[in-house]
Amino acid sequence: CYAMSGAQAKHAVVRGTISLALAIGRAIAQGRHCGDPFAALLKCLRATQYYSQAYVLFDGMIVDLIRETRRGFAIGRAVIESSAGAAGRLEVEFQNENLLASVNGEVRATVPDLISVLDRDSAEPITTERLRYGQRVKVLAVSAAPIMRSAAALRLFGPAAFGYALDFRPVDPHGAAAHLPAVQHDVVGLRDRDAGVGREQLLVAVLRRGERVVAGDPA
Repeated sequence: CYAMSGAQAKHAVVRGTISLALAIGRAIAQGRHCGDPFAALLKCLRATQYYSQAYVLFDGMIVDLIRETRRGFAIGRAVIESSAGAAGRLEVEFQNENLLASVNGEVRATVPDLISVLDRDSAEPITTERLRYGQRVKVLAVSAAPIMRSAAALRLFGPAAFGYALDFRPVDPHGAAAHLPAVQHDVVGLRDRDAGVGREQLLVAVLRRGERVVAGDPA
């Protein structure tokens, strides 16, 4: 949390996230009861003003995981193999939060858009410190709020701010983001990235808060 005045908050915050937390938690709970929490979650997100570009980017199992703690950050990469029978592999690079997702070497989503890893059965969000080998997951790509995509915001936490030689392109469920160039690991690597954290996994925080509200825990 950061102290700010009311005027600063009005200028900087993403509005409506507490209401969104409630809506997401209720949607997941209802979806679990009906047998498809992902369908319920996506329907909820697509009905919102900011997060309407939301889709399942990948479905599979974590087969490799590199994670180290450096200067207080959990930095690493998770590799997920497709469970759909087709050959395919997704890599997620992270620094506390998910920064970049590529499928078979082609970048499909980057900060500041949301890349969220969830349990494939329950839609429970899995934060980077809870990733484990063998977990069966679905990876969601979700559009960020416009304020997070502004030129000023991208200078602080766009791909270049984390050392990626990439320009930001919004996620697109129809595949437009797939035209981003392949990741050059000798440029990106598992390096120290000095950009601030706390933005693109807002969805994970909102999801978890919403589920606590639904479960009757304090908000």
